Amino acid sequence: MSVLVLVVDDDPDIRTMAADVLRDDGFTVLEAEDASTAISLLGKNPGVEVLFTDIEMPGENGFVLAGRAVRLLPRVRVLYTSGRATLDDRRRERAIPGKMLAKPYLFAHLTSAVRDVCGSRLSRG
Repeated sequence: MSVLVLVVDDDPDIRTMAADVLRDDGFTVLEAEDASTAISLLGKNPGVEVLFTDIEMPGENGFVLAGRAVRLLPRVRVLYTSGRATLDDRRRERAIPGKMLAKPYLFAHLTSAVRDVCGSRLSRG
């Protein structure tokens, strides 16, 4: 059974590349350009297991999105990404725990990070 991942990034090129890489590695992927679209997709797809979200987006940021996502789907795991060197502000202190993948990332690091947040639930192959 494939793991369902929701990729959220306001940059369409980055979002598409990440989604394609994950699909090529066997994941089922949904895509959203912002938090509002992501929440709508989560409501329609309760099987989403991983939320891969950019932190810095127009409107609601990735930290806010993760909080809303976990309230909607308590078992969803969160993988954050950002091009900022540090994210030591107060928003992160209150954020839903999750793994961080810094931009720019290698495709192999993305698939590895998604597998890591899935933990023992996911076996390669």
